[in-house]
Amino acid sequence: MTRSGQETSPDGSTAVLAGAPHRHASASASHPRRTRPHRCAARLAILGAALATAVALAPVAGAATPGRGAAPARSTATQTSTGTTVATAACHTPVLPAGTARRAPSGIIHPRLIGSGAGAPNTHSAPPPAGTGSAPGTGSSSVTCPAPSARTSAPQTSDTGRAAATTTTSAYGGGTPPLLYNGGPVMGTGSTVGENTVVPIYWAPTGYTYPTGYTSVIDGFVANVARASGSPSNSYAVAAQYYELASTIEEHIHYAVVAGTPVDASTTYPTGGCAPDSGFGYTACVDDTQVQAEVAAVLAAENLPTGLGYLYPVFFPPEVETCITSKDEAQGGECSAPTASGYCAYHYAFGPASPASADVVYADLPYPTQSSQYTCFSGQSPNGNAAADATVSILSHEQNEAITDPFGSAWFDSSGYEIADECDFVFGNALGSTGSGTAAATTEYNEVINGGHYYLQEMFSNENYALDSADGCVQRVAPPTASFTPGSAVAGSTTTFNGSASSDPYSTTGITSYAWSFGDGSSGGGEKPSHVYASAGTYDVTLTVTDVDGWTGTTTEAVDVATAPTAPGSPTGVSATAGDAEASVAFTAPASDGGSAVTGYTVTSNAGQHVTATSSPVEVTGLTNGTSYTFTVTATNAAGTSPPSSPSDAVTPEAPTPAPTPTPAPTATTTGAGYQLVAADGGIFTFGDAAFYGSTGSIHLNQPIVGMAL
Repeated sequence: MTRSGQETSPDGSTAVLAGAPHRHASASASHPRRTRPHRCAARLAILGAALATAVALAPVAGAATPGRGAAPARSTATQTSTGTTVATAACHTPVLPAGTARRAPSGIIHPRLIGSGAGAPNTHSAPPPAGTGSAPGTGSSSVTCPAPSARTSAPQTSDTGRAAATTTTSAYGGGTPPLLYNGGPVMGTGSTVGENTVVPIYWAPTGYTYPTGYTSVIDGFVANVARASGSPSNSYAVAAQYYELASTIEEHIHYAVVAGTPVDASTTYPTGGCAPDSGFGYTACVDDTQVQAEVAAVLAAENLPTGLGYLYPVFFPPEVETCITSKDEAQGGECSAPTASGYCAYHYAFGPASPASADVVYADLPYPTQSSQYTCFSGQSPNGNAAADATVSILSHEQNEAITDPFGSAWFDSSGYEIADECDFVFGNALGSTGSGTAAATTEYNEVINGGHYYLQEMFSNENYALDSADGCVQRVAPPTASFTPGSAVAGSTTTFNGSASSDPYSTTGITSYAWSFGDGSSGGGEKPSHVYASAGTYDVTLTVTDVDGWTGTTTEAVDVATAPTAPGSPTGVSATAGDAEASVAFTAPASDGGSAVTGYTVTSNAGQHVTATSSPVEVTGLTNGTSYTFTVTATNAAGTSPPSSPSDAVTPEAPTPAPTPTPAPTATTTGAGYQLVAADGGIFTFGDAAFYGSTGSIHLNQPIVGMAL
């Protein structure tokens, strides 16, 4: 192949990666969910006895090289078959008898029909190809395949979320969502389910070249997808909701892509297989058996590993047609020519029937084609290279299908449609455009991956479909949201945190774990953990929630921890006023309440009496008159009781002095009419109404008269 050194893609990434392909020892544990996909419009109907009874290819030379060999498969699912002629009604790989190396090509993308699509099956609305002169989003096109029902632009609402759905949903191109797990393995390494190293193979012998910028956009895309691993922001994250079973444990796929070093293959295209169809500018044709042989040769020559942890997409120049069998389209074969029975790409696997860890997973990606009726182009070119922009969308389709269903035994619906098939040539809403003016209409992008702009087909989400049967195709994932509230935070006391407000808008399982960092070097788990801070201050508390798919949501909040309260200060100014067997004690509240409000006071006499109250003054009763008393006062809050105050001055309760009793005046007894005179010496005169002229008895008239009574 002719390709000059390192080419730089429009997003600035380097086309050729340094170093040999390698594996991530581990992938990010964080991974979110959901957006719109793209589906395999056509399914292979009957492959025929030739494919089913094909001679098994020998194990790939150089496989499982120490230090670079494939990791062991994580699933022990047994593959069986009942015959030698295998039919596949969709994009999944049929299971062949033991010892058969060939598996039917899977995930075949067929070109869209340009124009109204009248009379063509699976018609749906989609942007026209670049160069048609139509504005994006207008007109209609179709994915053509032998599916039984038409695909329309208006999604059909049907029973949703049921694991065994059987009703064809025309909104998904004739597929029957949701996707079902069929027991087989998904891609991944021994340590990380879903992890896959992508090693592009550019097969172009002398005389064949790729247009300028074509490979650099592809290499940049692979690099950007790898660098964005673990992010929920693009369609690769959708696969995280799917899993394989290890015993009875669901091991979810991780978005963990590794960019391997691209390989330039210059082997002369073999003869004896398919012949190039005329009318499309082809000068060479390569069938699937020959593609497999070249992949095997490249792996042997480059000492590259096999197994479920590696994907080898093979890219061809514009002049090369590929076919499933040695028959070209003119002979009734299925090939990459842009016709009703043509395809845009497919993914596949080959190798010994067992173990699966020695298999080679690859994809056939011919140069995107377009005729007067059919196209593999998307109609948008955010990187200014229509063919490369179409190819990365097709690569995304095949790679995600390979990840979730490498052998046709893992994830597909009851019609055989895989994760991208349900949403074939469905792109969803654009986020923006890299062009301006009239160019803005044909340079839209719907995903930003590590800074690169791409227009990619969407992926099918069982979780979205369960919530809304018309919204199963998605571009990105919505991760869970973390939220919490702290209780009253006081140093030395228990603080309870509540993370129950966290939510997962898509997963029916919801939040599966809570991880807390309390900001003081300690951590915890659970929805409502408790923690004791040793000292006051402001702490950044972080909560990370994880859902069933492994996607995470994180929030951090500053939590103020107050100083622990102390006992209040002592009351002051204590004074007492004695009464009759009692005293009134007055005082002033303490200057400091210790950080907690005073809840009460206690007055204590030197004789041991105690009286509690909430304010001053306090009446102390039951004292003994004539006894001297002093009083102290303490204050109490939530933290404790203050020291006693200084004592009051001594006071002595006493009974009150009684008022003097006056001597009553003698009461004279009237013996008759007249008057009584009382002399100063106590003598009494009695007389009638006549004037008194003398004295009687011992009464002397010389004594003054001091009283007189009637």
